Amino acid sequence: LVLRDNYVQSQAITVAQTQGARLLSGAARMIRTLERSGRLNRALEFLPDDQAIADREAEERGLTRPEIAVVLAYAKLDLYDALLDSDVPEDPYLSNDLASYMPRPLRKDFAGAIRGHRLRREIVATYIANSLVNRAGPTFINEVAEESGFAAGEIARAYTVTRDAFGLREVWNAIESLDNRVSAAAQTRMLLANGKLVRRATLWFLRNLPQPLDIAATIADYAPGIRLLTEKLDTMLAAFDAKELARRAETQAADGVADDIARRIAGFDPLAAACDIV
Repeated sequence: LVLRDNYVQSQAITVAQTQGARLLSGAARMIRTLERSGRLNRALEFLPDDQAIADREAEERGLTRPEIAVVLAYAKLDLYDALLDSDVPEDPYLSNDLASYMPRPLRKDFAGAIRGHRLRREIVATYIANSLVNRAGPTFINEVAEESGFAAGEIARAYTVTRDAFGLREVWNAIESLDNRVSAAAQTRMLLANGKLVRRATLWFLRNLPQPLDIAATIADYAPGIRLLTEKLDTMLAAFDAKELARRAETQAADGVADDIARRIAGFDPLAAACDIV
């Protein structure tokens, strides 16, 4: 489990690094917010000051990998504290995430003890913070909060709904199964496409449904329709859009990606409308 976490965290740093200067302004705002709260000492952590950030923006350069690693760590710590201050860890649906934190033999033989663990809230908050920041990026919570006005707890609920209503764990596993079979650059492009869908769908669930979300009920309402749209997408699109979907899938396939995964990733852009349709 530790090695798995290291793998996904390194992957998250690569995805963030690939975004380069596009990530810089969001990271800079997040760094300033953490500084104002007294949480971060920028000089102590060897993060660039405002002038250095302005210079990099002018030169279209982003943060380095070590800098991204620091920002990623602070994003997780900040989100963890925000979740503990909310009622998110009490959501019954998240008992699944609580179990996922444990080694498999414990999940099987001690399910009841896991559900009653005295550190249940802390474990759930840790798991969600890791999942969200690793998969959606270090600036995700900060930027969605700026754009929507919602607090971290509500955003975490909407992210969890998005993750499971769209079946994204299956997609992530499929992308990661391509290790050493396709280029890392191709995998990163697929993860970037996934990140765009996560952001759009999370914002949709925040803006269009009563808050706070009932995670299990919302997934039950939306997952079947999203699954059907995913399976039938190429038959439902207008001719022009169907051709564009096929073109994107062919581009993925040219990188060595299997057709089913290529079509799934290619469909992320039109699937952003799935919630409206459902």
